Amino acid sequence: MYSKLKCRRCSRSGIAALRRLSTTTSKCSRLAAKSRQVQLEKLRQAAKESPKAKRYGDEIHVPVMLKDCMMKLRPVLDSKDCVVLDCTFGGGGHTSALLDQTNARVYAIDRDPAAIALAEKLRDSCDDYRERLHPVPGHFGDMIKLLKKQGVTPGSLDAILMDLGPSSGQFSAVGRGFSFQRDEPLDMRMDVDDPLDPPKGVSHRTAAHILNGASRLELAYYFNNFAGEKFGNLYAKRITELREREKFVTTEQVVEALTAITPDAVKLRLRDKLGRPINLATRVFAALRMVVNNEVGELRSGLFAATELLRPGGCLAVITFHSVEARMLKNFMRGRALGDPPLFESRYQVREAFAKIKKDKMWSHRLKLQELDRLFEDVYRTNPDESEVDENPRARSATLFSGRRTDAPLTPQHRKL
Repeated sequence: MYSKLKCRRCSRSGIAALRRLSTTTSKCSRLAAKSRQVQLEKLRQAAKESPKAKRYGDEIHVPVMLKDCMMKLRPVLDSKDCVVLDCTFGGGGHTSALLDQTNARVYAIDRDPAAIALAEKLRDSCDDYRERLHPVPGHFGDMIKLLKKQGVTPGSLDAILMDLGPSSGQFSAVGRGFSFQRDEPLDMRMDVDDPLDPPKGVSHRTAAHILNGASRLELAYYFNNFAGEKFGNLYAKRITELREREKFVTTEQVVEALTAITPDAVKLRLRDKLGRPINLATRVFAALRMVVNNEVGELRSGLFAATELLRPGGCLAVITFHSVEARMLKNFMRGRALGDPPLFESRYQVREAFAKIKKDKMWSHRLKLQELDRLFEDVYRTNPDESEVDENPRARSATLFSGRRTDAPLTPQHRKL
């Protein structure tokens, strides 16, 4: 009955193969885990010793939509004793412009220890910056608690700026796992500067843990909702099958798996807004990164916190590169809500909710758009011009949302985002 069974790692067959397949603590599993660990150590060491290896801050940082951000924030930046919060310091491009072009006092938040070190270096580079720049390590979703320690109270900020997503320094730094153009460990954590020696208190859930531990339905949800991947279900199914043979530990493994799964006709049609070919792993890596760093949840918490910290008339400017985040920002800043629940994170959830509504025959009550008291006025959505995209191709998918805070209070209905 079991004569056709065969272990692919140790070539056992029959009953021996059945025993091998029925346990996770076999000798083969231990040897495979040890082999993967050795492989990761070699990759990290080779990346560090490479003459082309880059660290955070080595690459010249070009801030995205800098002129548009400064123009939207200009009405409050010219005021005396202006206080500005940069929620994502990153490479420091927007913060440097705020310090150079205004007299504002700037608080810069970032979860990446390398970015905070870069902010401290910028602060110490000029006597004027020492008094006006205040680097704050942490997540911008906790900005109320972080700024309370700095003496900043709710309703006292004049402007808040968010540049969502990873910075160019995180993409170019070796060993972080954000880029699929190099063979690196699948890490993608923004709050870890050195994956070999992570600080205490940070998340140890890496992209490799998600790919190897999440169920097929969870992976399909991530790929479909966070990346808008048409082949999300197919990728999730094949990845769960492939990881039974060998765990995913490096970026090259994921790229090779996706290349083998995707039909050839689809590979030729994939193009970005500039007409350039898109790598098959682009959307999958974006979805994994958003899950690892809880970017959607961080944005939700950050929007509520920013609403409380801004004074009436204060300006909020948010740069996003993702459709899910853009949808959340549009609905939140314009005060729109759907009956129950008010807002959805993706069109797939809207479709499911509408199907349920139709079944219950409650169209008039559930489908009616509910207008809440607007938290922001003069809301604008701005895209980069062609000249900026030509100079900085990374700006091709950027979108800037801006608005001025009204005096409307933040209600529990607004929090149903």
